[in-house]
Amino acid sequence: MINKNIDIEKEKIRNIFLLKRNIIINSNLISFSKCIFKKIRNLNIYKKSNIIMLYLSFGTEVITDFMIKSIIDDGKFVVIPVITDCVNKKMSIVKISNLFEMRQRFYCCSKEYKIDKNEYDIITNKKKIDLIFVPGIVFDVFGYRIGYGKGYYDRWLFDVPKYKIFGIAYDIQIVKKIPINKYDLPVGFIITDKRIIKT
Repeated sequence: MINKNIDIEKEKIRNIFLLKRNIIINSNLISFSKCIFKKIRNLNIYKKSNIIMLYLSFGTEVITDFMIKSIIDDGKFVVIPVITDCVNKKMSIVKISNLFEMRQRFYCCSKEYKIDKNEYDIITNKKKIDLIFVPGIVFDVFGYRIGYGKGYYDRWLFDVPKYKIFGIAYDIQIVKKIPINKYDLPVGFIITDKRIIKT
């Protein structure tokens, strides 16, 4: 059973850091995101990767639209997570072909989508994905994260090697330690606008 006190504490932390993130001015969101991507492109694992997983950013998350375009321009494939089962908290991974189309169709993560297998290349073999970037509202230096509280990433990432998983966040989103439960999974690295943290 998940400790309800931990859930309450996580919700408090989530709200505090959402507020902190939301007061970053737009020009800084862009410059911070560019700093993060510069670090990403210098990673050896990035240079060797063929298929890279990113998310479609919204609100004040680390901006990924320009990253997706640049990664494709680098001759790599980009895949994104799409929520396909809200009841059982499941998501699928689809290969991105048109950023604008994906924005139109998959922007709202609270909705459930029916994926047309003829229309989208669904990645079911996680081993095919070389590098995975995940968002978060708060990360601690051990790699644990607080997201929006639905658990989609933790369920999907449970059997993925840590060295492939990178959290990306603004440096103000990093804390020493957050409360965790047995279902929480740490990322292997965190990249911020100021540093790379090996967890």
